Amino acid sequence: MSAVAAMTEASPGRVRLLVIDDDDVDRERVVRLVGHSPMNADTTEAASGKEAIALLRNRAFDCVVLDNQLPDGTGADLLTALQDGVSPQCPVIMVTGAGDEELAAEVMRSGAADYLPKSRLSADNLCRAITRCIETHRLQQQLDRYAKDLAASEAKYRAMVEDQTELVSLVQPDLTFTYANTTYAAHCGLSPEQMVGRNMLEFVPADERERVGAQMRRVHKRKSVERGENRTLSATNPGRCVAWTHRALVDALGSTVAIHSVGRDIDDEVRGREAVSRLAAIVNSSADAIVSTNMQDEIATWNPAAERLFGHSAHEAIGKSITLIIPLDRQGEERMLMQRVCGGEAIVEFQTVRVRRNAKLVEVALTLSPIRDARGNIYGISQIARDISERKRLECALIASERQNRELYEATPALLHSMDVGGHLLSVSDAWLTHLGYVRSEVLGRNFTEFVSPASRQAVLEVVLPSLLRTGRCLEVQLQMTRCDATTIDVRLSAILERDPSGFPWRSLAVLQDVTQSNRPARDAG
Repeated sequence: MSAVAAMTEASPGRVRLLVIDDDDVDRERVVRLVGHSPMNADTTEAASGKEAIALLRNRAFDCVVLDNQLPDGTGADLLTALQDGVSPQCPVIMVTGAGDEELAAEVMRSGAADYLPKSRLSADNLCRAITRCIETHRLQQQLDRYAKDLAASEAKYRAMVEDQTELVSLVQPDLTFTYANTTYAAHCGLSPEQMVGRNMLEFVPADERERVGAQMRRVHKRKSVERGENRTLSATNPGRCVAWTHRALVDALGSTVAIHSVGRDIDDEVRGREAVSRLAAIVNSSADAIVSTNMQDEIATWNPAAERLFGHSAHEAIGKSITLIIPLDRQGEERMLMQRVCGGEAIVEFQTVRVRRNAKLVEVALTLSPIRDARGNIYGISQIARDISERKRLECALIASERQNRELYEATPALLHSMDVGGHLLSVSDAWLTHLGYVRSEVLGRNFTEFVSPASRQAVLEVVLPSLLRTGRCLEVQLQMTRCDATTIDVRLSAILERDPSGFPWRSLAVLQDVTQSNRPARDAG
């Protein structure tokens, strides 16, 4: 399904999109990409974190596209503010500089729904990312509703039935048992009599005692009812998870005299949640090949895109080692990646090679992330593989073409230069350098206005650059350029603007004609 089709199917109404970027050109680029796509969207713009926060506090948005560079902080800082309470439910797509994998991994850990490098922004990529984020957000909301419904059902069940198979106890405010039913005592490997007088935290693993103790103190102090989950030191399995309801019992004077606790073994349900978590990781996207593995590197899930990319059906792949799709000379690399992810690291856009069923190699970009259970423990790994074979082929062809063109460009006897949209020199011909007395390393990256007289600088800023951006060309503009030895020459500049595949300005190509000799009689006459 295409990104546009997915958006149409998932969102019958208009998508409310907020674009946050202090750069007018970059922000307009995102707005145009959305506008040029068939996505049905209402786009709002913000140029700073402060402006964005004000909008988010007063309006609801379906998705936020956020640049990392802002005038009043970084996008990562703003993302933290959104997650901390300004708009924690709104999915955020972070836009980063090309190759900024470390920042991408950081913002994904901080709660970003996705990230897109600026170098690869396109209407299709952006539409797909927005669709995926909104779909994932809606899925999470649905999962939350299911969880709330489950909690309500559990509460109703306990109120209706005194289930003697549950763990039931009474503890004093100091958390010593005054009563434990047979089920609870047997769970701990003791008799009910042996439980009396002992502290309930003795039967909680050491790494959870502080949290459970704090919860019990809140129940006592607030005379409240609280629910929670923790592992217990079971006689047969010292790690089973129990769901508890703790209720303060208050006497006629309003004092808490005991805390009544009812617990239910939910270890199997926790395993079910782990399955839901795995499913949620898999359905983040259906356009790319998505595979999940367990801690033994065995394939646990295999989506249809993986079938198309690698040629193995899900039936053939599930249960096999992930080495099924890894070339022999890349298996050491795979072990290194697995070690990093098992350490909690997310790996984004790692370029490598995989092998198809027909033994042909395919170049892919991998995004790997750990899959965690309800307690935060890693129990699997999610891998998203994108086929980049065609992109790599085009990149190689482009590099070769650019190298050839650059050699031809630099060797031409004419005065030539190219600039980016900000006026910074990207390339100059040898004749340009010889005529002005510079070497290439002295000029590349500097602004063209540094090589013209003050009067001509105004012409560059008010005539040349605006004309290029507006019409795509400027013709025979008279300028005065300053040579390395501080002498000046008169030139006549003509330039055209080149655009990238998305239609946005990329660079200008200019040719300069030295007209110093032809202008001299006019100046002498003046």
